[in-house]
Amino acid sequence: MSQTRSPAPARRPLLFTATAAGLLFLLWLRLHQPPNTVDDAYITFRYARNLAAGVGFVYNAGERVLGTTTPAYAVLLAVASRISGVYDYPRLALMLNALINALTFCVLLRLTTRLSGWAWVGLGAALLFAIEGRGLDFSTGGMEAGFNQLAVLAAFVLLIEDHTRWAAAVLGLAVLIRPDGLNLAAAFFGVLALEALRRRRPWPWAEAALFAAVLLPWVVFATLYFGNFIPQSILAKSELYRTPELMAFRAFLVQIRALFPFSLPTLRPGQGLGRELLQAVFPAALALLGLAAAQRRQPRAWAIGVYMLLFITFYSVGNPLWLGWYEIPLFPLYHSLFLTALAWIGARAARRLGQAAARPVWAHGLVAVGVALLAVPHLSRLNVLPWEAPRQAAFVLNPAFNKQREADYRLLGRMLLPAAKRARLVAIPEIGAFGYTYGGDLFDTAGLISPKTNDYFPIPAEVPFEIYAVPRQLIFDLQPDLFISFDSMLVGDLRPDDAEFLERYRPTIGLVSHAAFGIQRLVVYRRSDLPPEVALPPEAMPTEITFGGDIVTLRGYALRPWSDPETDYVEVALFWQAGQAPVTREVLARVNLLSGSGEQVFQVLDFPGETLFPSSSWAPGLWLVDRYQLKRPRPEAGPYTVTLTLFASDADEPLPAVEAGGQRLADNTLTIAAPAQPPAD
Repeated sequence: MSQTRSPAPARRPLLFTATAAGLLFLLWLRLHQPPNTVDDAYITFRYARNLAAGVGFVYNAGERVLGTTTPAYAVLLAVASRISGVYDYPRLALMLNALINALTFCVLLRLTTRLSGWAWVGLGAALLFAIEGRGLDFSTGGMEAGFNQLAVLAAFVLLIEDHTRWAAAVLGLAVLIRPDGLNLAAAFFGVLALEALRRRRPWPWAEAALFAAVLLPWVVFATLYFGNFIPQSILAKSELYRTPELMAFRAFLVQIRALFPFSLPTLRPGQGLGRELLQAVFPAALALLGLAAAQRRQPRAWAIGVYMLLFITFYSVGNPLWLGWYEIPLFPLYHSLFLTALAWIGARAARRLGQAAARPVWAHGLVAVGVALLAVPHLSRLNVLPWEAPRQAAFVLNPAFNKQREADYRLLGRMLLPAAKRARLVAIPEIGAFGYTYGGDLFDTAGLISPKTNDYFPIPAEVPFEIYAVPRQLIFDLQPDLFISFDSMLVGDLRPDDAEFLERYRPTIGLVSHAAFGIQRLVVYRRSDLPPEVALPPEAMPTEITFGGDIVTLRGYALRPWSDPETDYVEVALFWQAGQAPVTREVLARVNLLSGSGEQVFQVLDFPGETLFPSSSWAPGLWLVDRYQLKRPRPEAGPYTVTLTLFASDADEPLPAVEAGGQRLADNTLTIAAPAQPPAD
């Protein structure tokens, strides 16, 4: 077996310094990101919070349902919370994942060094890991993806270095981090079993015992505690989603070609599977070449290829609704194999050209070029390429999806805290961010924590049905106190204009969400026999101004300055409550931004709730979250003020605006002082 080439003594301090700098940069980059928590992460956070608080390993108190697919990460968060005293789980996950990523940086450096024979090649792979956009997205998003990567890479290092018993223990942990860790276990035991068949080593009974010793206690506990060690979320997703054929496999093809700043052949819109396969030929071939080169140095390296093949086959056959963090374990392996291939090509070329002594120069030079090319897509997402217009500040990641959906759910959770105090049961298709904030009992209409949902699935093929759509009969049978849904989830047999549904449930809060699902309504419905238990969110300034008699009352407002690379904004959030009488006239809001000298610098004239909540449709007592983005000029012309005036769309005069004490506002206009500067990063 070939030995890893150590750097010359004079270069060891340079390698150590570069590694330390890379680690510090990795930590800084992750802690530098703005809030980025993914909706699904909040599910695990709530399990961890309940576990740390002594409520139990549950989502709803007293309901033993395993609704997270990452019990090991939930336990890790709970333990870290108790030790550190940090109970802000999005913040805790960000810090914990940064430390996990730092360990992964070191493990990947070691693995790639073993595979390629060059320590500097290992550092190149580690630096790519530090900036890789998808991993950074989900690490800062609070997901278990980084923990999963660490377990996978550590298992391969231990296997290659013949610490097979330690590797077996890590394998058990990998399965508890994500169920697809079984692919890793299959590759590991396949290698050891083949070696035993060839009589190169004894059968791996000790390793199997250690693997079982880690895994079986959880299986026994989960079976006794939950009634099933298979997560309910897996059972629910197997029936809930209708996905196109080969969707997961095509996602892998997209993933592997997206690692490069180019595609051979070039990308075209609406292309077929054949062309997508062609575009994956070059990166797949490069990975195979790297695997073959690594195999010459490390006879067990082929386990990496087996694992990747099993992983892709596992998801391709299962064909689940594709979620970005599924593919995370493969990214550092791709980079490691690519760079190993380039190092081999460089060394081989030097030999062929009669420059054997220059092999390190050729190998490292080609790897440096490869690192630079592979870094381009990730540096683009970090807004640091000089030839591209930045979408955000430098080194702030452009996320794959905006997190407005999560922000909107958390806003509703804060507004419904009075309902939570009265133990109102909420039915909702997405339990993540809302459930973490609301805190009360939830019924998940997607079934991740609610096994009863399975009784209503699968939906017959002839019924129009979209992802997260809610079966009508489920709501009528369950009769939850509150029901929350995007309009896009009310399709098929339950629609937002369903007359019988609207007799039983009254719209209570409405907002227009500009989330990853597109611009649409997000509505809270309450059972018609219940009062509207709603409060202003803590960040809002309370007020009590009635417009147009009893048409609508402004209950409060909130101002938030923010910026992108091109424009500064003041976001104005208005919290309206409709009166008890039906509204027969359309209402129009005029929101002005005035400079420090009183000059109008920006104006929005629009219907409250844009066009998705026409005032003629307002139910009595409906709360409406109404938001306006006002552009601030550059250079700054503050301190700014915001003015609000309401009109009937068929009249020129503003609607009368009266404060709670009966005093009429001057010019029927509310004036609000606005912050002049955006918050610091």
